[in-house]
Amino acid sequence: MKLALLTSALFLITAGHALAGPGAGEPKEPADPTSGRPGAVLDEAKCASVWSLTEREGDTLSEAKATPFIVNFKLVDANADGKISEAEFKDGCKKGLVQEAAAEGAPEPSGAMAPQSGEQPADPTIGTDAPEKELPPAAAPAAQDDAQFGTTVPTDAVSISTYYNEDVYDTQDNKIGDVNDILLDKDGRVSTVIIGVGGFLGVGEKGVAVPFNALKVAEKAGDRYLVINASKEALEKAPGYIYDSGNGVWVPAKKEG
Repeated sequence: MKLALLTSALFLITAGHALAGPGAGEPKEPADPTSGRPGAVLDEAKCASVWSLTEREGDTLSEAKATPFIVNFKLVDANADGKISEAEFKDGCKKGLVQEAAAEGAPEPSGAMAPQSGEQPADPTIGTDAPEKELPPAAAPAAQDDAQFGTTVPTDAVSISTYYNEDVYDTQDNKIGDVNDILLDKDGRVSTVIIGVGGFLGVGEKGVAVPFNALKVAEKAGDRYLVINASKEALEKAPGYIYDSGNGVWVPAKKEG
């Protein structure tokens, strides 16, 4: 009886080995990612990410540097020049010939994705559920002086006091008014002079606008005075202006009657 049971057990063991085949029960080695067999197809974003990790020589990737990333170099090197261009690399991504995770011993990231010398590594908590760090307030930029300063004063410059509130005469040395205001254009140049004419002691006086270059500075007996080639009657007939103190501008005077 015992002999029959032992014979049956040996038969079952022998049959099991025969069914399992050689190597049964032995641990299988993981597939080599660079064995040459196509793998998963990478989309454009992942392909660009892997390309940024490669150590390129100019715009191409040599076979030695491509080993950690390329499944089959010859299939990706379409023009067989021994180098892989970016276009060939992208085409390899579409065919599953580029692997997303580099093989063990792959070089450190290079190019735009690699941290520059002196930079801190990326914060591993970014994009996770870790509590956000409160950043210190950004420092205000230092104020810059844009003003330009003159180192000299023109010797032929005329002071504004030569004109402002000064009497104006005609060519016959008759007083015809006085300068009430001097106006600048948008570029900061003196353009217009307001001459007050008519009235008595400022009452009933009107402002007449004349070009600044119509006034000439004359000198007599050591005294300077302003001269305009116009008569008092002509100025009194010219359009009048009054000063709008609320808006700081001269506006046309309303015609009487």
